[in-house]
Amino acid sequence: MPSGIGTAGAGAELTSEQVARILVNPLQARSVVLAAGPRVFDSQGDPLSIPKLAPMSAVGMTAENVAVPESDPVFSEVQLLPSSLKSFKRGYRISNELVRHSVLAIATVMGQAIVERTALEIDAAMLTGTGTSNTITGFTSMAGTSGVTLGASVVPTIDNLLDAQGSLLAANASLDTASWFMHPDMFTRLRKIREGSGTGTYMLMNGDAGIAEAPRPGRAPPSGCWASRCGSPPRCPGPRPAASSSWPT
Repeated sequence: MPSGIGTAGAGAELTSEQVARILVNPLQARSVVLAAGPRVFDSQGDPLSIPKLAPMSAVGMTAENVAVPESDPVFSEVQLLPSSLKSFKRGYRISNELVRHSVLAIATVMGQAIVERTALEIDAAMLTGTGTSNTITGFTSMAGTSGVTLGASVVPTIDNLLDAQGSLLAANASLDTASWFMHPDMFTRLRKIREGSGTGTYMLMNGDAGIAEAPRPGRAPPSGCWASRCGSPPRCPGPRPAASSSWPT
């Protein structure tokens, strides 16, 4: 436990402010998915029920002195953090002697390492989690999504990226809040696509639909994903997906 907070077994506890400073805020900076700006609902660990509005009846034109058609909106809810959902946990032991005699601020080093490891696991779960055995269902496993599906080992083309954006536009989604998530290898391959003739310049230039923007500082993993704010590439973890694809969110 970091110094200044207390000793385990002696009535020590972390306040919500300390948890935010030690874990939550650094995680939001290090996690690809969290850094992409999703909507976050704060909770003390209790289940959350988020209201969901079903598609509403179409609005039509009505003549003067004619009764205006009425319909009742249909609501449902999305359950977040059900009590059966598993959470990320891991215990790490370090001795008080190590903390006292270490040349480095070992508690700080451990905190940074825990944040980094947790961010990798969160990103892997949120992007590709299957939802089995009461775990997180990731973007690629969610029902009701749209996009472009590519076969295994297929390298996406610029046309594939534009088709993926088109699927969002067709669903009346905003590209302003959309993001790309892709393996660094795929991102590099896309950046290398050149004109077939003429100048031979790279097809994806900085600022092209946000796809080619530079990676965020301090994020250079050996494997995983880069994300782009439709785009701006941070990283996502885990093995390279079987299907080479981008996942707008």
